Amino acid sequence: MRVPLSLIIIFLLLHLQIDANGQQTDLDSLRSAVNPAISTMETVESLNELGEQLVMRGEFEEAKEWLLLAFQVADKLDEENDRAQFMTLVSLGSLYLSREEPDSALIMLDQAEFLDIPPESMNTQKNLKAVALQMSGQLVLSSRLYEEAIQVADSLGREDQVAGLRMNLASVYSSMGDQIEALQNFYDALVFAENEKDSVLIAITSNNIGNLFEEMEDYEQAEFYLDKSEEISRAIGHQINLRRVYVNKGNLYSSIGRYELAEEYYTEGLTLAESANDRLAQVRIYYNLARMEAQRGDLARAEEIFLFTLDESVKLGSVEGQYNSAISLGNLESEKNNFGAAARWYARAQSIAEERGYRGFQAESYNKLYEVYKSAGNTALALQWLERLTELEDSLASEERLRLQAEYETLFNIRTREQQAEIIEARQQEIQARVDLQKWLIVFAFSLGAFLLAVAFVLNRSNRKVMDVNSELEESNQKIREVNKTVKEKNNELEQVNQVKNKLFAIVAHDLRSPLSSLQSLIYLIREHDLSKSERDNILDSLDQNIQDNSNMMDNLLAWAKAQMNGVQLNKRDFEFSEAAKAVTEQVRFQAENKGISIELQVDNGLLVRADYDIVKLVLRNLIANAIKFSKENDEITVSGSRNGRYAEVQIIDEGMGIKAEDQSKLFGNEHFTTRGTKNEKGSGLGLNLSKEYVEEHGGDLWFKSEYQVGTTFYFTLPLAEQFDEKIETSNGHSGTEQWVTTGQTSSN
Repeated sequence: MRVPLSLIIIFLLLHLQIDANGQQTDLDSLRSAVNPAISTMETVESLNELGEQLVMRGEFEEAKEWLLLAFQVADKLDEENDRAQFMTLVSLGSLYLSREEPDSALIMLDQAEFLDIPPESMNTQKNLKAVALQMSGQLVLSSRLYEEAIQVADSLGREDQVAGLRMNLASVYSSMGDQIEALQNFYDALVFAENEKDSVLIAITSNNIGNLFEEMEDYEQAEFYLDKSEEISRAIGHQINLRRVYVNKGNLYSSIGRYELAEEYYTEGLTLAESANDRLAQVRIYYNLARMEAQRGDLARAEEIFLFTLDESVKLGSVEGQYNSAISLGNLESEKNNFGAAARWYARAQSIAEERGYRGFQAESYNKLYEVYKSAGNTALALQWLERLTELEDSLASEERLRLQAEYETLFNIRTREQQAEIIEARQQEIQARVDLQKWLIVFAFSLGAFLLAVAFVLNRSNRKVMDVNSELEESNQKIREVNKTVKEKNNELEQVNQVKNKLFAIVAHDLRSPLSSLQSLIYLIREHDLSKSERDNILDSLDQNIQDNSNMMDNLLAWAKAQMNGVQLNKRDFEFSEAAKAVTEQVRFQAENKGISIELQVDNGLLVRADYDIVKLVLRNLIANAIKFSKENDEITVSGSRNGRYAEVQIIDEGMGIKAEDQSKLFGNEHFTTRGTKNEKGSGLGLNLSKEYVEEHGGDLWFKSEYQVGTTFYFTLPLAEQFDEKIETSNGHSGTEQWVTTGQTSSN
């Protein structure tokens, strides 16, 4: 990374000229002149101006205090309350973006979205929200929001806003790797700026274009636009853009090996950052300087500076600075073949990214950990990180698609309901008009009835018509109520169908795709690497295990989907429970063998149940596989079955890791809950809920008892067959228990 994301120049925020001495005078003047006790719009504007200037100087804590004070004053206003709150929320969002806290910025900006503000002003909120989404790695949503803002600005005839927004949109396309779209948007912004002779926009756009060409390794074009931006920035005194030009030029000359010239530009940038008292900018420049030292081979000097930027980033609370410094230190150790030290730095970077939810950083850190463990020859850990990387990339793509789909479905649903409401309202207005007319006719008829007998006759007929109309009105109202009820029922049905569909898509996208990705990763390791026999055996064991897991998961998915779409349909018959128990034990034999676990069956002889044979096997397989998943090597699992009144009671007892007390209530909740097993096995979270549903459809029950680190026992009951009592009576009072043990090696009766 050449220049951190927060250094991307956002035109709508930074279209101004900074003079350090003049700014200090303004700050002192504002501090002494503003009076928060006076609740007026002018006070809110002064407090916001003071906060924004402090943000530009990097004095974030004081800025936050003034802006929160501005929000308190805005809340007291009767008139212009929404405009005052909107102004302050936007300033707070800008503050959090400057502090690299996009999540906090989104909270402020989402609140501003609900205020009654003209579209032109709301575009400022859209721009900042798009920046926050870009900073948090949600690039598709960020680009969509910029495009919406561009449409609004275009409809208002604000070509200057369109140009600034296109420049910001170009930075998103650049982050997405779509350099053609980025160049097109930069070009449109530059053409507008040159036609309007807008020197500030020309300088900022040229700087961004030069930076993009440097990343594309078109160094001649990069130098041309950076020189142009430097010349204009000097002429108009735009110190912030000039500082960024110096950093980009340092990056350019470092890339082509002109290190002395690069160092001169970095030094110039540091001088401007120090004069503006911008400590965060200084740390970023030192970071780029360290990258240059690493590039020209001075690894010791590079390491010294990276450690410095890491320490300073911690003090300043810069998540991006901490992450980049840790990744770079890991790269240095990896270059020296110190894979253990490199892995520790990458793990620290990964922890920072996950703590703050930066998905882009998470993906990069997972890939770094995969590469370093692969280079170190640790195929097991390399595989784990490759699986997590694949799962995260799939999740990012699925989350953005599902979120966009949900947004559009909601919009269409709202539009449909609005149209239905308009139709009903028009009908009611028509009926009301007829009622009003009828009332007028009645009054008129009664007035004339005192004078004319003929009018009395007409009045009598009118009364009958009124009764007919009232009857018709009541019928119409009843029909309207029925229509409303039908619409509500259809909406509920549609919502339920959508929920089933979305659940199925989510499970297939995440729970089924992840094991398949794991298989793909295992096959990749076998095909691309010269592995030892022991490594191949380990991977083949993993392949076999994954295939079994996929088969079990597919059975559960198909059963769940069938139950959701068609309802639970049982094919009951009488059979001995031991048949199903033996069949399932043989199916899971390899799983038990792979973990060195023994399975003991203790089922009463002749225990007849009336149930769906295939579904009973599915329930048993889920529960026994679950016990294997959470058991350790040399543990024993016991499957027992005996009569309990009019039911057969089955117990699956394991000596595994047990279930934490706080997690026990989650097992049969509405959300699918799953944890990894003793060997990092994964599950879909469907098995237990599906098993409980099927057992209850048989008229039985399923429950469990568990103690953490001691073990878990799952119980379920099934109705006995009708002829079971007769069989017990003819057995002369004797009954036996059929016992056999399945271990990792043999199975015997």
